[in-house]
Amino acid sequence: MAHKATAQDVADLAGVSRSAVSLVLNGRAKGHISRDKQHAIIEAARRLNYTPNAIALSLRSRRSRTIGVLTWPGHSGVSVPMLHATLGKATAEGYLLIFMDTANDDDHQSRALATLHDRQVDALLVIAPQLIDYRPVDVMSTIPTILVNCLDPNGGLTSIVADEYAAGAAAARLLIEAGHRRIGVVAGSPNAMDSRLRLEGVEAAAAAEHIDVSVRTVS
Repeated sequence: MAHKATAQDVADLAGVSRSAVSLVLNGRAKGHISRDKQHAIIEAARRLNYTPNAIALSLRSRRSRTIGVLTWPGHSGVSVPMLHATLGKATAEGYLLIFMDTANDDDHQSRALATLHDRQVDALLVIAPQLIDYRPVDVMSTIPTILVNCLDPNGGLTSIVADEYAAGAAAARLLIEAGHRRIGVVAGSPNAMDSRLRLEGVEAAAAAEHIDVSVRTVS
């Protein structure tokens, strides 16, 4: 089995003390360690592929380095690309994800949140399979929470969503600039927020140029 680099290995390679390595890699070097030595330590850690012990970090910082993820399947299943991207970024930053399927049900969600609270997660992500309004529950006011592909109607939580309205408007403008004077739209269900917003964007851009829009809805 290959030897896993230690903080002492980093210190030896950088020519500094082990305590200097700890200060730099824990973000507490300012005012204690010179800039040149900080760079040397960071470079040594990179060359050795050194990663601090997660349990030791948690004990020192009183953080679990764990993020809870609430999700559920939609009409086309779960959003695999978003979940995959979330996992990749969390892993790269040394965080563990705990995925919980709420089945888009309040009781399931309550049990999932209780489990994540007991695990002392540092934060929560709510990842919806399609763009929807999402009403947060009380516990989300005590744990940092970000909504992905869903919106808090009251604007209390940060949401990361695609700008569907702008996408629809941009598509319409592209056709208008190409000289088309009538636009046909094959739209999804008006009950689907993403489809509705795209159509609103198309119609707004078309109306600004006095262009007719014909819409056909498919389920």
